[in-house]
Parts: sequence; C-alpha cells; structure tokens
Amino acid sequence: MAIRVGTVDLPARSGWDRYFGVLTYLELSGLFSAPVKTATMSRWRAAAKPRTLGLIAPWPTTHRKPPSGPRGWTSDAQSGDFRDGPAARETLAALAAAAQRLEAAAVVFLSPADLSTSAATREHLRTFFRDLAPAESFGGAERIWIPGGLWEPEAALAFAEELHVRCAVDPFVTAPDHPLPDLGSSIYLRPSGHGRSGSLSADRLDELLGLVEDAEDAFVAFGTHERLRDAVNFAKLVAETVDADVS
Repeated sequence: MAIRVGTVDLPARSGWDRYFGVLTYLELSGLFSAPVKTATMSRWRAAAKPRTLGLIAPWPTTHRKPPSGPRGWTSDAQSGDFRDGPAARETLAALAAAAQRLEAAAVVFLSPADLSTSAATREHLRTFFRDLAPAESFGGAERIWIPGGLWEPEAALAFAEELHVRCAVDPFVTAPDHPLPDLGSSIYLRPSGHGRSGSLSADRLDELLGLVEDAEDAFVAFGTHERLRDAVNFAKLVAETVDADVS
C-alpha cells in the first residue's frame, strides 16, 4: 500500500525542504496559467524526489475561458473543455514534457465547474483521454480527472473507470443522505474546506483515514483553509495507524 499525502500548491511560508521533510506529495498549479521557465522547472526537479509532484494541466486543454490574472498560454475556438484543438495539443505536449522531466506522480486535469454531463461531453472526454492524452505520454504519471460540479460522485467515478483514469473526489461534498460510493482501490482525495476557517477536526481526519486505509494506492491532496496543518496531521495519523509506505 502507498498513501501519498500533501497539499494543493505549496503553502505560504513553507519551503520545499521543510515541506518534503514531512509530506510526500504536492499538487502544483504552476503550469495551469502559463508556461514554466526552464530555471523554475530545474528548481522543482532539484527540490522534489521522483513521483512526488502532481502537475495541473494547462488551462487550454480543459477550459474555454482563461483564468483571471496573468496568463501565458493562448487558446483557440477548437480547444478547451477536453476538445481537440491546436492549443490543446500544444499545451498537452508541454505537460507531457514536464511530467517526463520531473518524473511526476500525476498529471491532473481540472474541469471547469460547469462542465456538462451530456453525451457530447462524454464523447469529448473519451477521445481526449484515448487519443490526445494517453497514459503512455506522461512517463508513468497517473492521469487524474477532477470532474466539474455538475457531476455526481457516483457517475463520475463510474465514467472515470471507463476512461481508465483516476477520478478525484472531495470527500466533504456529500449530503448526509447521499454517502460517498465505493471509491475502489486506487483513490485520489482532494478535501476542500469550502471557505471554512480553521483546521480539520480529529473526527474529520478519521473519516479520511477510513476511506484510504484499505486502498492499494491513494493520494490525498488537501485544499483546505489550513491545508499544511491538515496534511501534516493526517500524515502523522496514517503513519501511526496504517501499515503503509508513505515515503
């Protein structure tokens, strides 16, 4: 069993050495908005061991609308929303090169919040992961799909299995009368705080542990308000209670 624990992006005031002294995974959004300079890529490679980084795919592969703020990628009318266009192919090539150079653990495809569940979207996703972003392009990195807010977890997990990719799940976005479905043996959890302040309670961390303790392979990337503290607390809990490889 391998359980990788970390955060979504490097928390403020947390250097790489300190971070990887206690955690084993880091999901980076550096490629999402713009190309990354060669010097920056070299720093990432020097700071992170192989199979410890997750790289969020550039926005023209997954979004039609650009993110706010500075951006360096350009797009076109055919790209985005997992469609086949020149910008999508160009940015996928950059993602593949980065994943191979960094020996990334994962490449992460972040859907827009309003990504449709329609038959047309499903066909775009099938074509995308089969032809544009096949597994062999990324040097052994796992392909992670984060579905948009219109996708129910059960439907998203089932469709991800058809696509042969791993579906990211926020375990805290569920209603009491709609518990999470079976997550399978290969899991990617992305807990978010949804604006809540403070760190996660011991009960919440125990809930997370219950989801991953029997998995063959799991990533847990915290996007909570106190994500560094939550990740460190969870990593300690895993080390104390689960016979797992967390290095």
